[in-house]
Amino acid sequence: MSTTIKYIPKSIFSDWVGLIESSSIKTGDREKIYGMLEYSYKLLDENCNDFQRIDIISNLRRIISKRVQTIFNTYKIDNVEFKIGNDKKFEKLERLQLVKPLLLHELLKIRNGVEYNDKKPPSVNKLKKLIDTTWYFIRSTDIYVSNIPNTILFEHHNEKHWLEVDYNFKNKWSFEVRGWVSQNKIYNSQKINTFKLQLTDLHNKKECFNPKNHKNKLLTDFYIRGKIDIQGEEKIDFISLYFAKFYL
Repeated sequence: MSTTIKYIPKSIFSDWVGLIESSSIKTGDREKIYGMLEYSYKLLDENCNDFQRIDIISNLRRIISKRVQTIFNTYKIDNVEFKIGNDKKFEKLERLQLVKPLLLHELLKIRNGVEYNDKKPPSVNKLKKLIDTTWYFIRSTDIYVSNIPNTILFEHHNEKHWLEVDYNFKNKWSFEVRGWVSQNKIYNSQKINTFKLQLTDLHNKKECFNPKNHKNKLLTDFYIRGKIDIQGEEKIDFISLYFAKFYL
């Protein structure tokens, strides 16, 4: 099948309203993680000894590591090519704007200090704050592991222009796109802040459709179908937009 190379503005995907069109519902790791958090709260009291406090820190580290790994497994993030090392999981999630890694690094620092350098474990008050912060981290990422969007609809405020994007995580994050856009949003050559498209369909309502079926479309409106062909940092930026749409 022949393809046509075109370009569209990146602003379509950041400025147009994004709606989750279809998704997969998963139970994820929530039940086990909240059980582990409850265990940490139960261990914590004014009289808990050093060993119990070390146990709490290690438990919090396991909770966060488990949630981070669940996100990586769900979205096949290891298939995304970052410029940072394979072991920099927290930094990768930050680059995708899913989480801020300051808490995660603090917990790892405390855990490593306690287990490997014989440092005194944190105070009860400090541990309480760490458990609470870990709870908020888990709550803020619950949505990413329980409702997995497969298709997002990007819709212009005029409601006649829209694009649907199918996200395929298993195929190294590939993007299928289809929908209606104005002719002035389709470029023949690359411009600043545009995404490259490989189109298998490009036509107005007169060329391929019965015009009566698309009365709100002009002859300068075009239906497109194909792939968004992006790599490197552009691809990571586009994936970040995907996660940003969770909360819209």
